[in-house]
Amino acid sequence: MTEPDPVRIVRVTLKPESYMTYRAAHGGDRMYPIVLTLSRPLSVYALLELGRNSPFYVDSDNPQEVELLNFELEALRQRFAELEAAIMTADSRGRQVQQQAEAEDSRLKALRDEINSQIEQSNRQQDRS
Repeated sequence: MTEPDPVRIVRVTLKPESYMTYRAAHGGDRMYPIVLTLSRPLSVYALLELGRNSPFYVDSDNPQEVELLNFELEALRQRFAELEAAIMTADSRGRQVQQQAEAEDSRLKALRDEINSQIEQSNRQQDRS
């Protein structure tokens, strides 16, 4: 299996509720959501890994974006390398989980086929008797 290009943060977007005008009008906090667009979509396995890693919020309907909830742009700027590394680590772990799951699926299919073959052989022997 070929390793994909490393996943990177390529864009930062603010939601309407991230802006101070919205937060002030709605009694919002000083913290707000920040959307990070990635260089490529993450697999469902990587999304699960990343979702376990706070402060990220992930949505499987949009695997090329992740969200930082209750964050600030200043903190993003200071922690950018750390946050991008966390995304890359989740992507790598997700690939490992997927490969392990596929290997187990192959093992289960082979075992199923072996059992079915034994059943067929046993049935043929019983038919001969």
